[in-house]
Amino acid sequence: MTEEYCLGMSNLKGQAFFYLLTFAAKSNSLAMEYVGRFVGSNADAKGDVDNNKTSSSAASSHSNTSTRWSILSERVQGLLTEAHAVGAMTEEYCLAMSNLEGPAMTAIRLKMMSTDWPAEWEAKKTMFAYGEEMSTDPLEAQFLKALVAMKSPRRILEVGMFTGYGASAMLEGCPGTKVVSLEIDPYLKTWVHDCLDSIPLSEEGGPTYASHHEVVVGPALDTLLSLPISEPFDLIFVDANKSNINGSILSERVQGLLTEAHAVGAMTEEYCLAMSNLEGPAMTAIRLKMMSTDWPAEWEAKKTMFAYGEEMSTDPLEAQFLKALVAMKSPRRILEVGMFTGYGASAMLEGCPGTKVVSLEIDPYLKTWVHDCLDSIPLSEEGGPTYASHHEVVVGPALDTLQSLPISEPFDLIFVDANKSEYQRYVEILMERGLLADGCQIIADNTLYCGIPYTDKLFDAQPARRAFGESIRDFNLWVKNHPHLTQVILPIRDGVSIIMYKPTTDNA
Repeated sequence: MTEEYCLGMSNLKGQAFFYLLTFAAKSNSLAMEYVGRFVGSNADAKGDVDNNKTSSSAASSHSNTSTRWSILSERVQGLLTEAHAVGAMTEEYCLAMSNLEGPAMTAIRLKMMSTDWPAEWEAKKTMFAYGEEMSTDPLEAQFLKALVAMKSPRRILEVGMFTGYGASAMLEGCPGTKVVSLEIDPYLKTWVHDCLDSIPLSEEGGPTYASHHEVVVGPALDTLLSLPISEPFDLIFVDANKSNINGSILSERVQGLLTEAHAVGAMTEEYCLAMSNLEGPAMTAIRLKMMSTDWPAEWEAKKTMFAYGEEMSTDPLEAQFLKALVAMKSPRRILEVGMFTGYGASAMLEGCPGTKVVSLEIDPYLKTWVHDCLDSIPLSEEGGPTYASHHEVVVGPALDTLQSLPISEPFDLIFVDANKSEYQRYVEILMERGLLADGCQIIADNTLYCGIPYTDKLFDAQPARRAFGESIRDFNLWVKNHPHLTQVILPIRDGVSIIMYKPTTDNA
């Protein structure tokens, strides 16, 4: 809208120059009152105001973007710079902190990168012109591996294989699984088999990854019809045939890019939420009660330990993702470190009705608040026990209550969403006390915490939170370098990590 506004306001006559000069004088005085894009929350920006620096003098003194964003051109520059710092670097950071890639995945990736695909196409060996960019992305592949590890499926169907990077990820996720890949190009069947046939499933040798992988050649719509119905699949991964956009002058190109950025970026989460329908009765009841509770009034009445707001809850999209993970894992016992209103707990209870969820929560008020809600909702439409009967809340600081949990009852899944500065210690205590069952996974929330772990403090929207963000950064590095932990960090909401615990150094 910048160009439209400029055009609408432009009427190049004599008095226009006087207006521009007057506006410039006014803008200088306004600049001295400007305290940054974040409404004064940036201390460095306020310091410049106190020293009576204009925006231009601030810009020349240092590169604090929140101070510079006081006139339009610098504001646009700062926003785009921040968008790149927070957006473009998110996936790089997630990938740098993720270390779930094992030997089969590595072998496939290295062979894929070293293959001269244009030469193979020129020699008419392949059906299509390929490139490594057509493969499953390394971050997505590690996420896929984590999902398979949770699900432990007996048989997996992959519709569309290419170089088998996704297939190798799934094979690594559950060594006992059988993966059937549908692939149209016979060349790729041989290419993948030759690679996987040299890598044993175990460090001790024995059968190779190829022995658990079958490739069915032909168009997927045909081969799907030929698969035996006597051997159904527990998990399906679809990545096959999909379907396919102008700026002529600079200003239109910029406008188009910004419009596209908004349409693709800002609306992504809205679309995902609109298309997601995993919220069940317990989740709905918690969410509606949470939205109708007058949290400021409860705080004023000294009923709560802290000043709460619904924005502190697990997000609806993330909660549904959590429910899906629990449905895959089917854990017997789940530990939640940090509960708040129990929206995440209700999602996990819905994900596996037979599970027991133990939530650690510091505020006694919330224990009663959640119980009163869940105790009115039966696990089954036929009635019977309520969700509250499968939910236990242990009140107190998490670092204390973790020490009191009985070691005779380890957990199959952990969800961590409490004090960000204590994440590392939570996991240390869980390992030290033997509270992690065999095959346990830890889901940690907020592991990209406001983008702080990978952005400079100059971009801080809320500087008071930097200490927590730096604790999360330290936690992510600690997990990545720990001999018994591997992880994949996903750029969902504020960052979600799926951490795999193995009491060995085998990362495969």
